[in-house]
Amino acid sequence: MYEYVIDLVVPVIPTTVEPGSEEYQTWEIAKFNFDPCLQIGDEVLISNLKIGNQQDEPFNFMVGVIKREKEILVAKKPEESIFRTLITVEVKDKDEFPRFIEIMKRYNPDAFKN
Repeated sequence: MYEYVIDLVVPVIPTTVEPGSEEYQTWEIAKFNFDPCLQIGDEVLISNLKIGNQQDEPFNFMVGVIKREKEILVAKKPEESIFRTLITVEVKDKDEFPRFIEIMKRYNPDAFKN
């Protein structure tokens, strides 16, 4: 089976990450059973990304593909294994970050550094 996962780099630092680390947190925003043909450097509009509650407006923003990584998830039965392509994207326009961070921290106040 094939699986294509789009991960968004989350603009907040988890408390579990050491300062100065190159590690970053991602959030799965889409999954496909076909190749969306996104390559490193491509830009795409993310529309109607909903986080928070009903009162929070959905996000619409441009992202750029920064990483494309392949992996095989081996199952007990070989025919149930998954070939996955992880496509990591990051927001191009950082103007939405304050609202995004506020919502993330509202729902997970102890999970993120200031």
